[in-house]
Amino acid sequence: MSQHVLVVDDNTDDRKILVTVLQFFGYATLEAADAHAGLELARQYRPRLAVIDLAMPEVSGLDLGRSMRADPRLATMPMIAVTSHPQYRDEARVAGFDYFFEKPHGPQEFMKAVEQFLDREP
Repeated sequence: MSQHVLVVDDNTDDRKILVTVLQFFGYATLEAADAHAGLELARQYRPRLAVIDLAMPEVSGLDLGRSMRADPRLATMPMIAVTSHPQYRDEARVAGFDYFFEKPHGPQEFMKAVEQFLDREP
């Protein structure tokens, strides 16, 4: 398992903000603009954590989360759902997400969510 945090978000600005915050706090990152690329990176690098936007075109973040939980190599990787759609909270839980983070958010609140998963030993 790598020490990376995977960020999957189709919105370039949102993805770059999350990546920048993570890197500022010293975390190595991987980033993908869609679910297909995110799943491929997750399988290749097996990151310690995935931060996934739920509202993506073609394949949603919910479907990506389900795919990751179905893959034995990724099944226990923590996943944080990030979205501006509070109505997805229950669906995210059912899809296997460990934490639901609603946009907009500040970097400190985001990092509190991230660090609860990354402070654990790999």
